[in-house]
Amino acid sequence: MNNRFSYPKRYWIYMLVVFICSVLLFANIYRTDGWTGDKSFSEFADRDWLLLAIFLLEEILIIVVMFFFAFLLGRISKKRNVVIDAQWETDKYSGIMPGDYDYVWHDFSHAERALILKQGDNFILYVQEYDEHIGNWRSLDDGQVFNSLKDIKKALFFEFDFYCKENAESDKYGEEIYIEEVEIPISSVMDISKEGISFLELEDRISKIIFIYAHKKWCKKYCISKSDLYYVCDRTKNDGERRMIFYGNPRIIIVADTEQEELWLEMLKKMKMYGYYSFDIT
Repeated sequence: MNNRFSYPKRYWIYMLVVFICSVLLFANIYRTDGWTGDKSFSEFADRDWLLLAIFLLEEILIIVVMFFFAFLLGRISKKRNVVIDAQWETDKYSGIMPGDYDYVWHDFSHAERALILKQGDNFILYVQEYDEHIGNWRSLDDGQVFNSLKDIKKALFFEFDFYCKENAESDKYGEEIYIEEVEIPISSVMDISKEGISFLELEDRISKIIFIYAHKKWCKKYCISKSDLYYVCDRTKNDGERRMIFYGNPRIIIVADTEQEELWLEMLKKMKMYGYYSFDIT
């Protein structure tokens, strides 16, 4: 197989030097221990102290050599990774033309891509695997039909182990988790109080967004440290549509269109009246 990113020969030479140094590092301990007769420091004669000094100098020299070649190894690996990343940017859309698919998603590991084609009310999903050594994409299935993008995101996460920015986030331990999004039209907002925002769900069930569970990334980004400030959510505006995002699982998004500007402003006014704030993100 043609490997475009093989290591140069000097990489393996440096690796051998590091391995030899690590062996010498421990072999030197046993050698010196044998020379001094396994005695305690209180029993050392002048000759033993001389041997100990020689041992320490040798250990320092071995460590310096080992770390120097380890540094060279790291520099080679770093340069190789830069080349791999640059090649990925070239290869990630190879084999497809603009307009062939409605959505193209790439996983976090740069190992797979999801090709999504909309046909009528359905979506067809194709998953392909990337071979970085030759730059080819190999299909993993013949295509599956789904009713919505939400179903595709869920299937990618649970069935394909496919984690991308569209369907996965990391928890506080760094593990990928599936975040389900629930969009609530602003017309479904029933009440805004100091405890939270009550809204009517599709099943005519009243639920509540608790303010204290809201997003805090914004305040961390801008180094805000006021203890009496509540961080409610992010606000975005795209093509006239306003979205208020409450982070959690499920993620609740209150949506207002261009004709609901008054409802949107009224909601913000009530939220701020109770001491809660929302922040704009770009």
